[in-house]
Amino acid sequence: AAAEAEPDPARRASLATDALRAYLGAGCAEAPAGLSTQALAAACERSALLAPAAEPALRALRAADAAKFAGQPVDGGLVAELCAEAFRRADLARRALWKEALR
Repeated sequence: AAAEAEPDPARRASLATDALRAYLGAGCAEAPAGLSTQALAAACERSALLAPAAEPALRALRAADAAKFAGQPVDGGLVAELCAEAFRRADLARRALWKEALR
């Protein structure tokens, strides 16, 4: 919610990706919030929970990293949308895995 209200694109991207990292870290032990984007990409390859969310999550994280570390312009709205898609995909994967585990 804070990201949606933030007018500065770089700050909006940072808030959205921070929330995404926290969400992924809370739901998956292989993805603690402090992982670098590169380490998270590797974790996505190994995790059934993270794999469905990998594409939008990594696009968002790489865009936010480019803004943060290289000062490149960023579309904060696009990053927030990518994060929202990654949230949806990770949530669907979590639900599917729980459903399978409860059988």
